[in-house]
Amino acid sequence: MQRQMPNIHPEPLHSAEATARQIAQRYPDAEAIFLAGSIVRGDGTPTSDLDIVIITTMDPAAPYRQSLILKGWPIELFVHTPDSLQLFFEKDMATRTPSLLNMCIEGHLLTPANAQSKQIQTKAHTLMEKGPPALSVAEIAARRYALTDLLNDLEGCSDPIEYPFICQQLLSYALETSLAHQQAWSGKGKWLWRALKRANPEQANRLEAILCLQGKAYGTALKHWVENEVLAPLGGPLFDGYYQGASQ
Repeated sequence: MQRQMPNIHPEPLHSAEATARQIAQRYPDAEAIFLAGSIVRGDGTPTSDLDIVIITTMDPAAPYRQSLILKGWPIELFVHTPDSLQLFFEKDMATRTPSLLNMCIEGHLLTPANAQSKQIQTKAHTLMEKGPPALSVAEIAARRYALTDLLNDLEGCSDPIEYPFICQQLLSYALETSLAHQQAWSGKGKWLWRALKRANPEQANRLEAILCLQGKAYGTALKHWVENEVLAPLGGPLFDGYYQGASQ
């Protein structure tokens, strides 16, 4: 089924909130409901959706995620119990991608403020300020090995079709690794790039110049960037002697 395009009105925030409140009426016993996303932040586009986080003890199916369209708005529901919300906060920390944390921090509260909503936002703020965990020695070794392997693949690639796939994988993994080493929050897709710009603007500027290149020139410049700005701070390439035990 083709996704319908959202209807962006002249006053998108007002329209978004009115639409979100219709959703909120379906959860009259919710302890807290947050409307989040780019529309709330003020940087929405014609394809932006509405993210709504619902915390309730009255929905036996929670936690779950549901997508729907209402009045032209694509809507993503994230329905949680208080306990599952905490578990997913911990998951955000472990994966270094604070999606749910951000929604609860930036979200516009659709329910009356209470002790539960205040506790949720306080917890989210605390975890966000704390930042993701540092890489362990084993994680650093694993990332050095993986990056070394990708660089070797890129160096030896002679297939023009395979080349951009290797570049894309190398770029994403190198960015994730660099952010993790800096104990900075990460992301996926466009959020990965935005995370780097927030964490290290100078590093992002150097990478941006590389991203404007094409073909082999891009691959060569990307290789040097990864070697100098990502691998070197971790200890350099790693292959000989790398060991990883099988997980139990």
